[in-house]
Amino acid sequence: MKVFRIGAGLAFGAVMVLSGMTGALAKQSSLVIAPGSTVYDCQMGMHESFIPPRILLIRDPSTHKVAVYDGYVKSVYGRPLWATTEEDTTQHLMLIWTVKNLKGDTNRGSSTNVDIHYNATYVTGSRSITMTAQVMGYVNPESQGTGSCTQR
Repeated sequence: MKVFRIGAGLAFGAVMVLSGMTGALAKQSSLVIAPGSTVYDCQMGMHESFIPPRILLIRDPSTHKVAVYDGYVKSVYGRPLWATTEEDTTQHLMLIWTVKNLKGDTNRGSSTNVDIHYNATYVTGSRSITMTAQVMGYVNPESQGTGSCTQR
């Protein structure tokens, strides 16, 4: 049985910062976002192993496409990653994306790169988010998380 886990530094080491934030957060990282973009800054109150503690959903005003940005995306790509929009209504936004070649360790003590497939649903009325993550090619159970979002 192969089990994959992420080092703690990847899950919690990267912080996304929006214009106007100050203090320790502003010193850790910065992210340039196109003018007019709608940004949902989501804090995951309950999250399991492969769900990041914080994620940004960034809607491009000209294309209406949505990018995601969190510690895992930052560690692999260094920039936001375009998600596939499954559904976009006035009630909710459903997204899927895959972070490819994320570094981590197996339960056998070796380092490896894996792909993690994500699903997220942002509910407009409650400003809440639910996420699932599945490590591709491993027997890890699906990770889940829920949180609340602030529109910036």
